[in-house]
Amino acid sequence: MNPVRRISESLRGMRWAQLVLELALLIIGILIALAVDGWMDNRRDARLERQYLELLVRDLDRDLEVIDEFLGFEERQVADSVFAYRTLRGGVAAEDREAVADALTRLTWRRTLRLTRATYTDLLSTGRLRLIQSAALRDHIVGLYEDNERTLVIRDLNNQVFIDDMYLQYLWDSGLVAPRATGN
Repeated sequence: MNPVRRISESLRGMRWAQLVLELALLIIGILIALAVDGWMDNRRDARLERQYLELLVRDLDRDLEVIDEFLGFEERQVADSVFAYRTLRGGVAAEDREAVADALTRLTWRRTLRLTRATYTDLLSTGRLRLIQSAALRDHIVGLYEDNERTLVIRDLNNQVFIDDMYLQYLWDSGLVAPRATGN
């Protein structure tokens, strides 16, 4: 028997209604599976977004602690400068010389401010910054970390120029204080 004839006879004998119904059920099943998969992806993304936001809050809380400690250091620096200025301006009594030298020496100290950015770096490097649904919040986070980075670079350069290159060199050259080992 001719193969073309066999195929045409089998096609005539098929139940087309059943075939269409099975095809429709197959398509509906695939669409349901895709919808469930999308729903699960959305839930996973929402969970990851919440975890990243919690990690960002943790990092920012750490930064606040670092900034508070740094502000304490800066306040001590201001107190030392006011003391040294007032004492040197009015003339240094013999009993105040050591205190003035200590204050001037402490003014050569500086702290490098480093803020936590591990979570933000992870968000950028993995491309997960898009998980944060709110565009305004996402822009605010990016702006905050860019501003922080710019501020830290400026602060480091100011410390290098004004403290290391200018003030410290002036102290040694003027002979106001001499380099000496600390007490600890």
